[in-house]
Amino acid sequence: MEHLPTSAQIRLELERERRRTGIRKKIRIFAAIGAFILIAILCISLFTGKLIRMSGNAMSPNIRKDDVLYFRKVRIYEQGDIIAFAYEGKTVIRRLIAVGGDWVDFDDAGNVYVNDAVLNEPYLNQKDPGDHDIHLPFQVPEGSVFVLADARDIGIDSRMEAFGCVSASEIKGKVVFRLFPWRKMGKVR
Repeated sequence: MEHLPTSAQIRLELERERRRTGIRKKIRIFAAIGAFILIAILCISLFTGKLIRMSGNAMSPNIRKDDVLYFRKVRIYEQGDIIAFAYEGKTVIRRLIAVGGDWVDFDDAGNVYVNDAVLNEPYLNQKDPGDHDIHLPFQVPEGSVFVLADARDIGIDSRMEAFGCVSASEIKGKVVFRLFPWRKMGKVR
């Protein structure tokens, strides 16, 4: 003879099933919201901006290799903005430090000076003067911007004559949002 479950066992099993169903429902809702956000961002980027996958670690720790970023053209670029620009047929990302007419200088501790004022750089984990072959202090040519990597010890940027300043016409946009990795999705500062 079969044993029938007790009413307590039936209640317990019903409660387990309700929890499982609730978890599945929440997963479906979060997946749908995530898909909607991704589709919306992709649609918006077709009209107002572009997506790029970071290929190196020059902007570490803020942006790492393989991060997927969204950038868009803006009218005014400000000191500290992370910008995307054309360089040797590729799109490169660096931080805008100074604009045409500004004077840039560095000290041995890695501090950056723009027009004789030390630049506040809270986005850096450590200051590093890195290598440079430009004559300091350096005046940024009109119509250009001076850019630096956040990882100054490994990044190649406007401190090197071969890289130079970036012509304003080469700027493709300002990096505003990180799409991937998912755990870091959000506004880029």
